[in-house]
Amino acid sequence: PDVTGSVDLDGGSQPGGGPVRIISAPGKAYPGLVLQGRGSTLRNLVVGGFGSDGVVLGGTGGHTVLGSFIGTDPGGCGGSVGAAGALGNAGAGVRVTSAGNRVGSDERPARTPEAAVGKSVPTERNHIANNRGAGIAITAGDGNQAAGNFIAVNGGLGIDLGDNGVTAND
Repeated sequence: PDVTGSVDLDGGSQPGGGPVRIISAPGKAYPGLVLQGRGSTLRNLVVGGFGSDGVVLGGTGGHTVLGSFIGTDPGGCGGSVGAAGALGNAGAGVRVTSAGNRVGSDERPARTPEAAVGKSVPTERNHIANNRGAGIAITAGDGNQAAGNFIAVNGGLGIDLGDNGVTAND
């Protein structure tokens, strides 16, 4: 569905504190969450099984996606697109079409083991896998950041700048 305002969707705020699933009905050729407003935050969600992109960061930008599972579940499962119960999306896991968005985090809290070894904050890392397109496709906008994510087993590049396959810009 399209989200036209600024929202903070946090699956960890629900009873049980685990990620909340946003999964498509099979055979539907539409994207999952489409952010058309400005400055929305998605956190602790499982987004999968859509007939297009899993998450689209559009509108006027400034969106953030943290600690979510796109095309996979918290156990690392998800299966390929088209398989029964698959969580992979038919397009990109995350498509960025606006400016100033952040997918994952490279922010490091002071005095933590992660800061000492230069790793990102584990709870803010997105897991993006099993999507037919790129893990993250950045097609427009300046100042976008994709850092500290686990991206694997997608049909396209892990991060595709321009969504046009391997180029000198990727």
